[in-house]
Amino acid sequence: MQIRHLQRVLTPEPAPRDTPGGHPLRSIARRLARVEREGSRVTVTASATTVRDGLRREELTLGSPARGEFRAVLLSPEHARPGPGVLVLGGKNARLEQLTGEAAPDHPDRNTAERLARAGLTTLAFDHGVLGGVPSERLGGRDEGAVLAHAFTLTGRCLLGALVGDALGVLAVLRAHPLVDGERVGLLGHSMGAAVALHTALLAERPLPVCAASHLGTYPALFGRLFTGFEGAVLPGILEYADLPDLYAALAPAPLQLQYGTDDPFLDPADARAAAETVRRGYRAAGAPEPEVLELPMGHGTHVAHAVRP
Repeated sequence: MQIRHLQRVLTPEPAPRDTPGGHPLRSIARRLARVEREGSRVTVTASATTVRDGLRREELTLGSPARGEFRAVLLSPEHARPGPGVLVLGGKNARLEQLTGEAAPDHPDRNTAERLARAGLTTLAFDHGVLGGVPSERLGGRDEGAVLAHAFTLTGRCLLGALVGDALGVLAVLRAHPLVDGERVGLLGHSMGAAVALHTALLAERPLPVCAASHLGTYPALFGRLFTGFEGAVLPGILEYADLPDLYAALAPAPLQLQYGTDDPFLDPADARAAAETVRRGYRAAGAPEPEVLELPMGHGTHVAHAVRP
């Protein structure tokens, strides 16, 4: 059975990675992601602002050479002054209107961008483009994200690299916004969005605080035992160099909060717990303050109150 072949190749430990002169995983992630600098350049092509229920809502049309035009929404308190900004990255099934509170959330914690804005932060969320681009009759019951991920591999690229390119470009838009202090910007991601947040921070030119929810464990467990890993949330060939907790550790010394639920059907709590300890060791080895790891009584979600806690 090919599953035995798969489990065998997932078993070896990543090669040693300690080298002088900075963490090598950042350059490895950059090489594997193949983000095109020009393609990830994002501009605002149109905007419209409304104020309702105590929030300032800015509907943006963004454009990039890679994707063309796509939607984004910036939320802030009605009387906000320049302050911290958060790029909110939803999961594979997250829709922009649910993240921002424009539509009723399909899960109680889906409206992350709205809730962060009501907590006093300026947030920016954008349509990741993984849903609704392929006609349903062409999908034939297949997952659209998986179809896109497989198609990207034909070019030697990956869906995660495309998503990270978008996020880097949109992050620049957030930093430049007059309501945002460009030196106080962070990332919050859930599930696939947490993978995007992690890799965006790895490729960013300066350290970024990251809150990653419901994306913790080891790749061998997620892809070779649980079979819950999403192929669009990994870099091709990464396990030759690093496992998921090694990538989180490479963010040191940037502030990091990891959230995972003991009732999450996509994770193994014991595997996530062991992965978290690997991240802690990596931060200690870098002489950085330890990351905040929250094991919570929740499913595949985000605990927004913990994310905004000082």
